[in-house]
Amino acid sequence: MRRNPLFADLLHRIEYIEKAGTGIRRMRDAARAHGSPEPQFENGGSFVATFRPLADTSDFEPDRSRPSTGSATQSATQSAPQSSDPVLRLLLLLVDGDQAPDALRQALGIKHRPTFRKNYVQPAMNEGWIAFTIPDRPSSRLQRYRLTDAGRARLAARKDGKGDHLAREL
Repeated sequence: MRRNPLFADLLHRIEYIEKAGTGIRRMRDAARAHGSPEPQFENGGSFVATFRPLADTSDFEPDRSRPSTGSATQSATQSAPQSSDPVLRLLLLLVDGDQAPDALRQALGIKHRPTFRKNYVQPAMNEGWIAFTIPDRPSSRLQRYRLTDAGRARLAARKDGKGDHLAREL
């Protein structure tokens, strides 16, 4: 229920919200669609939504049958691979093929280019896990990143329970 219809209308018009009153239903539907437990909601002065992970994520296979919207690895509703290590998140996005920096930043949810280069690209390049597709022209507008053999080995050697799954994909 909208407490202030004028304010909700304003937020909708400036595209800050999609539609008032559909968030909880959509969160529950998304959790069911992914096989996760339903989120728990609390409203004790502030709204809190608690999401619980899948019981066993080692057998989880992402749905790659959905059509892509420009990114080689991301579907319209799929979020970036989640990991506490930003470099691993970048490597996971490059498993399916070369990608442009803008597509990678969008998939990772990063708007600030220097942050992307400092926290994701440079560490991966320094380790030799990714490389430019046009090494002679690093600032080319056509530049893309690719996963190297060392990067594939790094993904296969992950110790967080997903290494075997990734080794099968590679």
